[in-house]
Amino acid sequence: MLYEKGFKKPFKEIRSRLRISFVAIARECIGNHIRKQLLRSSTSTVAYYRAASVGQTKKCFIAKLSIAIGECDESLFWIEFLADENLLQPKGYEAVYKEAK
Repeated sequence: MLYEKGFKKPFKEIRSRLRISFVAIARECIGNHIRKQLLRSSTSTVAYYRAASVGQTKKCFIAKLSIAIGECDESLFWIEFLADENLLQPKGYEAVYKEAK
């Protein structure tokens, strides 16, 4: 299983660091919306990657991995949005942003 062979730990670490960063996001209407979007896209990245690793065909693997990449890109979008709107301090997202990029 590809997920178990070396990518499990990095993906789980990213997910954990993002979860910690959620606490720092402003608790206002827009902050709540972005928090939910970022949580959804970041956890979907891991879920689709895991699904790809157990895909029974090459076509299935590629399809699931493509979705995982899209979800990861969406997470990057929300992190950039938080940064641009000054809703999260750089120490809350810089490390995970660099790793996800």
